Formats: sequence, C-alpha cells, structure tokens
Amino acid sequence: MKGRIAGAWNCLIAASAALGVSKSPQLYSVEISSWMRPRPRLCAKIGPMSGTGVISKRGTLSRQNIIQTAAAMVDRDGADAFSMRRLGAEIGVDPMAVYHYIPNRAALLRELVRLFLDALDVPGPTLIWQDWVRAFSQNFRSTAKRHPGLFRVFSQSGDWSAEYLAVEEALHATLAEAVFSPQQRVRAGRLVMAYTENFVLWELSGSIASNDADERAQFIGLIESRDLPQVAALSEHILNVDADDEFAFGLDVTTRGLEAMLCPLATRADSPSNHS
Repeated sequence: MKGRIAGAWNCLIAASAALGVSKSPQLYSVEISSWMRPRPRLCAKIGPMSGTGVISKRGTLSRQNIIQTAAAMVDRDGADAFSMRRLGAEIGVDPMAVYHYIPNRAALLRELVRLFLDALDVPGPTLIWQDWVRAFSQNFRSTAKRHPGLFRVFSQSGDWSAEYLAVEEALHATLAEAVFSPQQRVRAGRLVMAYTENFVLWELSGSIASNDADERAQFIGLIESRDLPQVAALSEHILNVDADDEFAFGLDVTTRGLEAMLCPLATRADSPSNHS
C-alpha cells in the first residue's frame, strides 16, 4: 500500500514539474495515516504460539498448568490476594489467555477446591468408626496446614462437588457401622467436619499458639490488676498451648460424646422387647 501511494505521489510531482508548478517540500513526504499502519495481533501480547498452546515463562500453557500455578499462588500469598491478573503475570502471559482454558474466576476456584479434596488422605474401611473419625480428622488437618490457601478456598465454597460428596460418602459409610438413626448420622458427620474445619481455621489465624513475651506480660498485668483467681491459677496452662494436644483432646471429646449417644440406642436395640 505504501509503495503504491508513493508511486502515485511521484507521478503527481513529475506532472507538476512539467507544468511548471514549483515543487513543495510537502510533496516529497508521504505520511501514512494511523489506520494504514499494521495492527498488533493479540498473540503478540500473550506470547508466541505453538501447536499446543501459548508458550509462557513456565512452558506451554495448559489447563493443568494454570490450576497448579493458581494453587501454588493461593498457598503462598493467600486466597484474598489471588486474582486472574496476578495469575497471568505469574505464568507470564496476558490474563486473557487464561480464559481460553478456564472460563472465569469462579470456575478456577472450583478447580482449587477439587485439588484440595483430591489431596485428602481418606482412611480405608478397615478401621472401627471411632478410629476412622480420628484418622480422617488428623489427615484433614495435616492437608489443610500443608495447603492453607487451598483450604481457605474450600472453607469459603458453598458449592457441591463430586469430590466432596465422595468424602461425605466415606464418612457416612463409616458412621453407618454405629447404631445411629439417619438424622443422627448426618448430624454426627456435620459435627466431625465442623470441629475439624473450625479448629484448623482457628489454628491458621494464630489463635491456638503459645504466647510470646509481650503477650505474657500483657496477660500477667491484667490478672494482677483484677480479681481473677481462677484465671490466675490456670495462667500457665492458658499461656502455654500445644496445638496437637488441643486438637486430640477435642477429637476425643467428639468421639466420646457420639459414643454416649449410641449407648441408649444400642440398649434399646438389644432389649428383649425389641425381639419379641
């Protein structure tokens, strides 16, 4: 296009000279308007393309690469700091390239929930229900502490998923061995999940930890300035916290409480009147 325009201008200049028209400097400069200039392609923004996808600084972009990178980001920086723009920067592509593989942020968060649930070590069916509940809760806590960002995404999600229902299935199959009514079994499962999840949330917030020197001084100053004999007597136990022991204590209370609920049901089930 530019060559053709320049050629036309040269013909005009030659004709003007033949007619005795003075040459104008403007006639020798050919200005190409902005709409004639080449437009940048989208792929120039998101990186060179290959037959399998965009090449990022982490290699070929793929759905799995996006999910794994997002998981590492939320564990490292926290779920609240995560955004699609930051994800694109982390991978080394324009954020719009991500949407070719993941339709939106909500869909990506659902993938992170699935990733967390897939990482759970669900006990097998060989344990008695009390030991199964303890093992499951311990494994859940360990996974959540290894992946705190994924756990927070999971805890904030209200969506049902096949992976979560698989966990529910294993939990209720275990509780079915005990003499629970259907409603009690559902409530027992919710109790186990509620205790485990909320303890981990409390733990990750720093609420279950031994107090440092400043916190101890503040605590002692408060009990010395007030009439708090019970708190003062328990001060060492309050200030020194072992999170593992605290968690095990709560699990023991939970399972023993459920056992206590079973006893009357088991007695009624085995009573002679029920076999007559």
